[in-house]
Amino acid sequence: EKSAEGPADARRSLFNDAGFMPIMKDIVFKLERYGAGDLPNLLSTLHEMHWHDKHLFKIAEPMVIRHLPSVQLQDLPQLAESFVAARCGSRMLFNELVHRCSEAAGDFEPSSVAVLVGAFARSPHKPKVFLIGFSPIVCAKLHLFSHDELSRVVAAYSEWPRDVSPELAEKLIELLGREDGPHLARALSPGHLVALLRALVLWRSRAKSARANPRAWNLGALAGVFRRSARQLLDG
Repeated sequence: EKSAEGPADARRSLFNDAGFMPIMKDIVFKLERYGAGDLPNLLSTLHEMHWHDKHLFKIAEPMVIRHLPSVQLQDLPQLAESFVAARCGSRMLFNELVHRCSEAAGDFEPSSVAVLVGAFARSPHKPKVFLIGFSPIVCAKLHLFSHDELSRVVAAYSEWPRDVSPELAEKLIELLGREDGPHLARALSPGHLVALLRALVLWRSRAKSARANPRAWNLGALAGVFRRSARQLLDG
């Protein structure tokens, strides 16, 4: 009896299929025909398939830049994530992505903000510029993130802990300390909670703002979050 095929096995079977490469060659041949709606969807689909063909992404990049002003807002996060995952994309592309996303920063849904900051934290160009610029938006939406989204956002800023703002740290401390908040320590899984606590320690020790002005960080509230979390982790 054959065991059930997992996602990695399914992808391997697809990529090794005799008909797969002719289809990909046909896609590359017809790339110029893809418009502002189809091209981001294509690249996002390839990313979801884990088909990170740098050659294809390099061919697509000039077309993406050309179409970028007309790309739908909801397609921008997956577009950025696709290029980052493929380890591809020029400085010009990321400059344009930063510009387009910054123009519409307040219009992104919380889930899209989480994808964007997660992608740009690992991007080859402009990661700090983007994260610093989006920090006010992240602060404003922090209470709207799901547990997974919150962990993703915090992990993204932990890639560049020296540039974490005291406002972001304060918002996270406040969120974790709220008695009625959606991210109350007892509502988080132990893994999520430990990851957030580690991030706060990292930010407090590495952030330039914390070194320059320690009083800008509410240490009393931070200590309270750790005490409450320690009880929760021990009881759990």
